[in-house]
Parts: sequence; structure tokens; C-alpha cells
Amino acid sequence: MGGKKTPGLRRRGKQGIWSIQKTIQVGGQSFRLCETTGTNSLEEAERFLAKRIADLRSVHIYGEPSPLTLAEAAERYLEECSARSYERAEYALANLCGALGHLQVTQLHDGTVQPYIKERLKTVSAGTIKRELSVLISILNRCARRWRNDAGHPYLQVAPAITRPTGKRRAPYPLSHDEETRLLAKSPPHLEQHILFALHTGCRAGEISKLRWEWEVQVPELGVSVFVLPEGEAKNNEERVVILNTVARRVTDERRGEHSEFVFSWKGEPLKKLSNSSWKKAKARSKLPIRFHDLRHTFGHRLRAVGAPVEDRKALLGHTNGEITTHYSAAELGTLLKWAEAIVDAKPSTALRTGFAANVVELRHY
Repeated sequence: MGGKKTPGLRRRGKQGIWSIQKTIQVGGQSFRLCETTGTNSLEEAERFLAKRIADLRSVHIYGEPSPLTLAEAAERYLEECSARSYERAEYALANLCGALGHLQVTQLHDGTVQPYIKERLKTVSAGTIKRELSVLISILNRCARRWRNDAGHPYLQVAPAITRPTGKRRAPYPLSHDEETRLLAKSPPHLEQHILFALHTGCRAGEISKLRWEWEVQVPELGVSVFVLPEGEAKNNEERVVILNTVARRVTDERRGEHSEFVFSWKGEPLKKLSNSSWKKAKARSKLPIRFHDLRHTFGHRLRAVGAPVEDRKALLGHTNGEITTHYSAAELGTLLKWAEAIVDAKPSTALRTGFAANVVELRHY
């Protein structure tokens, strides 16, 4: 490296971090490099600059895959995300990039990812990490199959296989009526509305937070309204009809006039997510080992308890069944409404709950 500083390097800030400010010619094209080297060592900064120049030459002269960091790939991935999956992807990438964002996608493989997994397992479940890795794997697949650099070459020749952590899947925790009462008693009024709507419609958290008034459709034959979630808003990317029983209609009517666009809002603003601090405090005060998604499991459990047939349960929960859900007749909607109403008046019944914690079996009154 010698005793003379390589042109194009400048020291920045109190810590003296070297940054690159340099224009280079590669293959008859000019490229402006403006980035930090991340080090205050001149020797390391010069090696960094030499590597960046070599990478550009490899791509634009020899056609090798272009360097792309995970942080850069994450930005592109989020730009392509649907509204429905954006929140989850953003959360996953915030964690991934915090540890691996500086690495190029060519450096992401089991050897570099497994230490991240090991560290994350200290604080979160294997299921959470699997969901994060699914986003990472999607990015790596795009780097190999879809995304191209300016020279038309992929960022990866082949997407590496990433070993996902193993762990026992968390069992659903449907609430008993007593537990529901306990949870509601510890919840502020706005959260109580969210909980009741989820318990009586089976909607997912994202479906509730994004529910719009324009999706409400009147059914004159039944004297009620339903919500029709358009394609891309439900998890399975199909249209979904949300049936409103007496409780869900009461919650909906209480929300009218609060926001011109969204059914559920907070202080005049749309909800970002439902698993927020209010929810976490309420479940901690009620001492219940639940997730918001368990409210959906509770709805499904109660439909089974009142004898709703499997096809009707699938329709009410918005599961994929190969049919266009918005083509229900008034009579079919009436049948679904009957089952949704049945859980309102259902008396608690004894049921066996297993698997929600290690070596625990309980009889509960639902």
C-alpha cells in the first residue's frame, strides 16, 4: 500500500472513518463511487477501495455477478412488496440487516447466517426466525433468478440453501369465555373493539388494521352488510367475504364516523399494527399466553363447537377453497351468518386443551 494515500479516499467525522469519493473508468464507462469504507484504518480502506474497483471490472468487463449488499437488496425487496406483506418483511429485514446488512449477497450462506440464527434463538422462537429467513431466501432467489445489474447479469449464479432452525411449533391457544372476559377487562376501549371484532369474524390482524369502509357491501335480503376484502388484501390473495354477526356489527357501528376511510383507527390515524403496546400490556395484565392470532383460532374453535360444517368454517375463516368467494348467493350468506350468530349465544362447553405448553393437558370450559 506504500506511504502515500491512495487518491479518492477522504477521512470523515470525529472517528476518522475513511470514505470513497472517486470516479473510475471501466469498460469505457464512468462510475462514481461515493460510500464509506467503515474503517479508520488507511490500510483497510485502501484494500476496500481496491476490492470495489475489482468488483466493477469483474461485472462490466468479465460479466461476473454484480456485488450487492443485503441492505441494498432489502430496500429493493421492500419496494416490490405488496401492502399485505410489507409490515412483516420490514420487521424481518430490520433484524436481518442489523446483523448481516453489510454483507454482499454472495457472502450469504449457511456459514454466515447460522451465527445470526444462534444469536436470535436466545430471544425469539424458531418460528419467528423461520419467517425472517423466508424473506432472506426470497431475496436470494430474486438475486439469482429475477434481478439483474446494469450489465444484464444476475447478482447470484445460484441461490444458496439456508438451513432453518428446528423447534416445536407453538400450539394454538383458543380462549375460553372466562379468559375472554378477563382479557377484555384489562383492555382499553379501542383495543376491546379490535379483540371483539377478531373473535367474532376470524379476521387476521392485518385484515382488521387495513379494513376500509369502501369494502362494505349491503345484503338487502338479509338486512345486514358484509365486508368484501379485495384480491391481495387477504393472506391467500383471493377475495374474502367477512360475515358480521351481532357483536361484529355492533363494533362496526360504533366505529362509524371515526375515520372516513378506515374502519379502525387511532386518534384519527390508520392503525399500523394490532400487536402493539396496548395489546402487549392487556395480555400481560390478564396473564394469558396468547398471540393476537389466537383470537382467530378462538373463532374457528367456537364454530366447531356449535357444529358448523367444515366447508362453512373454511368460508367464514377465509381459507382457500378454489371458489370465488364473492359469488355467494343471499341464501349461502344467510347460512354463514347463522353459524356466525350461533357462537354469540353459545353456552360454555367443556373441551380438552393440549399442547399449548410442555407436558400440559387441561380441561377448560369454552
